[in-house]
Amino acid sequence: MESKRLQILKAFAAALDGPGKPPGLHVHRHPERPLHLDQLPAIVVYDAPVQGGVADRAEIVRIGGPRAQRHTLNIVAELRVALDGETPPDDLLDPLYVWAVQAMVGAELLDGLLAQSAVETTSTGLQLLDGGGEVTYAGVGINFEVVYERERGDPTQ
Repeated sequence: MESKRLQILKAFAAALDGPGKPPGLHVHRHPERPLHLDQLPAIVVYDAPVQGGVADRAEIVRIGGPRAQRHTLNIVAELRVALDGETPPDDLLDPLYVWAVQAMVGAELLDGLLAQSAVETTSTGLQLLDGGGEVTYAGVGINFEVVYERERGDPTQ
């Protein structure tokens, strides 16, 4: 059985890959994939550390029983596009940004996986990336904080 953390990451990727997504958008969970091998535009979903170097922090809480833990997980939706030399990067990224926020926050409690809905916390801002050839890429990373609960000692519950 999968951990709740992995179930949440997969559920958010599915929400981003669902009905209403921008035309041609690819959603995956491979942040290590080189840009020149990626199918763009893309949104990459993964967990990543926030300030302090922690991606998933836990606290013991007195809810749902004596063995409950509340976790706060930082999920990144990394937006990736290839630039065409004519359209400003923000114009290419904005539809992905709007979709990512609407889908992630709109996913509500992911059929009970979350204790609280996702909250957009920070963004990396526009980053231009050289593709090592004729293509330049642009990207933005959006951080979302989600809260979930599980049994202490059992990451699947």
